[in-house]
Amino acid sequence: MNIIVITRSSWSNNNSIGNTMTNFFKGFPLNCKFYNIYYRTDTPINDICVNSLSISELSIIKSFFNKSEAGKIVYPNSGGLKESSVALEKNIYRHSSATSGYLLKFLREIIWLTPNWKKHTKEYVESVSPDVIFMPVFGCYYPHRVLKYIKSISNAKVVIFHADDNYTMRQFSLNPLFWLYRVGLRRWVKRTVDIADTQYGISEIQCEEYKGCFNKNCKLITKGYNFNIKMPVNDSNNTEMTFVYTGNVNVGRWRSLAILGEALDWACSKGYKAHLDIYSGTVLTKSMKKAFDKHHSIIFHGSVSAKRVKLLQSNADVLVYVESMNLKNRLEVHQSFSTKIVDYMYSGNCILAIGTSDEASIAHMIKHKCAQVITNQNETKEKVLKLIKNSDLRKSLALSAWNTGKEYHNITKIQMELLHSFK
Repeated sequence: MNIIVITRSSWSNNNSIGNTMTNFFKGFPLNCKFYNIYYRTDTPINDICVNSLSISELSIIKSFFNKSEAGKIVYPNSGGLKESSVALEKNIYRHSSATSGYLLKFLREIIWLTPNWKKHTKEYVESVSPDVIFMPVFGCYYPHRVLKYIKSISNAKVVIFHADDNYTMRQFSLNPLFWLYRVGLRRWVKRTVDIADTQYGISEIQCEEYKGCFNKNCKLITKGYNFNIKMPVNDSNNTEMTFVYTGNVNVGRWRSLAILGEALDWACSKGYKAHLDIYSGTVLTKSMKKAFDKHHSIIFHGSVSAKRVKLLQSNADVLVYVESMNLKNRLEVHQSFSTKIVDYMYSGNCILAIGTSDEASIAHMIKHKCAQVITNQNETKEKVLKLIKNSDLRKSLALSAWNTGKEYHNITKIQMELLHSFK
């Protein structure tokens, strides 16, 4: 069985979407061969797909000048793409503001209206002869446009995976460009759902809401691990209580981390020793830096490798998960379930979560009682102090998290579900 996986960035174990795809498909039956089409210039890093077709906006633009077709076949772990192009692309996306970001989005969609990407796409699809196309549902038009084209030139079935809310109007923005782009995105998502043979959602909230939106079944899958092993026992040798957060601090999460920092400062003033280590690749704004620097218990370390992240998680006393408490950001992540939660569960450590109960990730942990959850800022100090003082509570929550992972995030069950759909 030949399966084409469509991703925006490369299928790399070092980025979020690539890590999730590897989690889904590593260890699949040997008669399944995976191929990848993606829309960036970076190189795939994985041990699963046979090869990839890279088509980026930069390659489409260059094709106008050198009168060629956009696209290049790349092999995983090959390092075959120009570093200068990768750096340029990253800088364009990193330094765009809220307004210029939407102008770039519309410009990008115009670029993808050109036919320069179709020739190599057609050749690649015909050479692979896919049985199934698997695509996460993205918040931009062009992957949907490419999916529609691939479907039209092949007999492949389509399986889609919703990881964020890219459809409902349950959002908040004062930017008219946001709503203009959102209306167009809804149309493309609806077209993709219509041609899909199977659709998955990442949270119970999302699956229920999308069943109503599309009048079509939406099944649940998340990231998973092999929880059929013995739960790790992490006896910390830390000289003081170590809270660890790994991941992005944007989308308002930095404010929730600052709230935790304030509580830890207070605990330290009472004679307890505790601090929060933040490991993140997010480029801090002035507001973020000011909020973190204000609290002596917060230490911002910047980015670390994926391998290092696992070690840091296993050595922590408490793993921190946060979502924003402001309306705009809450609506953005209302349906989303963070893969980081499953990583935390698998570490065997206690989880502290801050957010509101209408966010899918927080709702999941409340429902299964697998974390110390703070939904009201006023209860932060009390609940944080309980974790610091009570080792039995930390062990109990860690065990509950492991059992929740075993029941709901078992990778064997997840892969069997996907394989059944593909067949």
